[in-house]
Amino acid sequence: MDKPLRSQGGQMILEAILILVVLFGATLFIAEKLKSEEAFASVISKPWKSIAGMLENGYWEAPEASRTRHPNKLNRHISIKAKDI
Repeated sequence: MDKPLRSQGGQMILEAILILVVLFGATLFIAEKLKSEEAFASVISKPWKSIAGMLENGYWEAPEASRTRHPNKLNRHISIKAKDI
């Protein structure tokens, strides 16, 4: 009445479930590490400084550094009187 050992149909399912559990655990571990170290925040915030400078002031620098180079900060003057030619 005993089944022979040749019938191993459930072994493949069991191994697949174990692999899924290991991969799921590794994914959760890596996600938690990235969240705690704020890896994505540094990847996004560092380039954003130069992009923000370009959007605000027209120069590829940090907004604070490029603010003085904005065209509105230039010393300009106008003359009401026309020049004689």
